[in-house]
Amino acid sequence: MARSSNLPEPTASAAPVRALGARRLLLALAVVLALYAVDLACAATVPASAHAFAVNVAVPFDLMVCVPAAFYLLVVRRRGLTPLAVLPVVWAGYLAASQLAAPGLLSPLAVSAAAGSAGTFSLLPPLFAASLYALLWLVAAARASVLNPLLVDDETLTVRWAAFVCEDVPLRLVTGVGAAAPDVPKRERLDLGVMGAPPCWIELSEPLEVRTLAGTRRPVRAINVSPDNAAAFKRLVGARLR
Repeated sequence: MARSSNLPEPTASAAPVRALGARRLLLALAVVLALYAVDLACAATVPASAHAFAVNVAVPFDLMVCVPAAFYLLVVRRRGLTPLAVLPVVWAGYLAASQLAAPGLLSPLAVSAAAGSAGTFSLLPPLFAASLYALLWLVAAARASVLNPLLVDDETLTVRWAAFVCEDVPLRLVTGVGAAAPDVPKRERLDLGVMGAPPCWIELSEPLEVRTLAGTRRPVRAINVSPDNAAAFKRLVGARLR
């Protein structure tokens, strides 16, 4: 009679999987380096009549567009990395292309454009600073959205949007939570939803005066929010309404 065993079934080791991933990464990097080598070889062997065009147009396009695109497809996308990982490859392509650049038609054109727009270039530093400031605001708002979640207790539903809006909605005024926009005038709605997130409308039995994103106050009868788990949020609010 065969006897059963309580020993666990053998499992495959993760080491071969990691080794395969490392080999694929090395192969992808080798392909990217091969593309660099092809561009360098072309720049060295191109006829003299086309040398200026090759090193000033064709090679920079390959190193700053085609090679980063290949790196994205072979490395970034396959390994689930952020698309920002392509930027160092673009910068490396720019540095390599700048070392190969030769005097040609583009250089006089660039000098002429700089001379004709001398006053405009003085605006670049403040515009860059303003853009950086706006980017920091966007990052701070996204971080505040994570640190300021929706709160539900036995009496109040606290609605928040980043660091700009925080309103306490009495649960006695809440009639339900749904995905469809309620049948109320648009002015009586307050949309605090995140772009791309499914809507989650909180419907009120009577108007509630709240502060809008512009800082003004007006009465609303529906508020749209974007909880991480809309189904769990609906169940939680529904349980408090019973």
